Amino acid sequence: MVMGYPGIASSFGNNPLISAESNFEVSATNGHISAIKTGTIGVPLLQSDVAITHGNSGGPAFNDRGEVIGIATAGAEQQGFNFLVPINTAMEFVRQTGVTPSRGAFDQHWDSALDLYDSGRYQKAIAEFDNAMQFMPDLPDAKKYRASAVIAEDQLGFMQRMLETTGKAPVYAVAVILLLSVIALMLRRKQPALQPSMAAAAAGASVRPSVQPARPAVPSASAAPLPRTVVEKSYGSIQFTSGPLSGRTFKVEKDGLWIGRDPKCGVLLSDETVSGEHAWIVPVDGTVMLIDKGSSNGTYVNSTDSPRVSKVGLKSGDRIFLGKKGPVATYFAT
Repeated sequence: MVMGYPGIASSFGNNPLISAESNFEVSATNGHISAIKTGTIGVPLLQSDVAITHGNSGGPAFNDRGEVIGIATAGAEQQGFNFLVPINTAMEFVRQTGVTPSRGAFDQHWDSALDLYDSGRYQKAIAEFDNAMQFMPDLPDAKKYRASAVIAEDQLGFMQRMLETTGKAPVYAVAVILLLSVIALMLRRKQPALQPSMAAAAAGASVRPSVQPARPAVPSASAAPLPRTVVEKSYGSIQFTSGPLSGRTFKVEKDGLWIGRDPKCGVLLSDETVSGEHAWIVPVDGTVMLIDKGSSNGTYVNSTDSPRVSKVGLKSGDRIFLGKKGPVATYFAT
């Protein structure tokens, strides 16, 4: 898959159908490596049928694991014959210049924003999206994720907002203090009361032995039981292997994972082939189910040649196709 900004799909390429606001919407095209050639200066070239044109030059080419394997370099007028410089060749040129590859400030803020967003710390994610847009003000994905983070922040409950603001450590500290207080109160209630005869004996007085034996102390019904450790059940995760979220992993929670273009979805995809609420992955009676929510382009498992699914149980390693030409993800049970 090659990602880039072909002129034919932008207003600066004189396409009257495309608005200027869409110039920063990246284009992703898929293809195959059809041959390995040798260039005129002796370096290898990867021949591919992936669709690229003017404006794609310099864009990365990925394999299905999200690894960069080459750089889009040249194309022929005949469709299906384009060429990529292998990434190891490109990195050799970089090393010869004495440059040390490093991550720029935009990448650091962008990765931090996405990590904060995925962990539910929306307030801090909004600030990091703002930092990223200082470098790329018109980046569509940054605008969409920031808007989604604002909506999610507004919908947080009191406890969630407190956790987001203070972090987990202060909340855990308060919980431990309360637990110790409850245990201390329980221990005090379980101690037997001092009988009058025992009190007098302690004071040195002569007393008659009590006819009635002391009654054993009865534990208070209001005493709280000691907490038990509960192991949270795992429902697996999905990892995208193509599309705008390629390489990203999303955990399937107990209440399910929504996929679509709607900002309320847990997996937000800016892809026109994906419906607003395209699919739902949710645990049902011990099985993780994939449910198509009436999408326009359908949902397929393992092959787009198979019938589109409405509801099907997932197995580890199953590939999920959102439409025949849309993003693809793999489900992992653990």
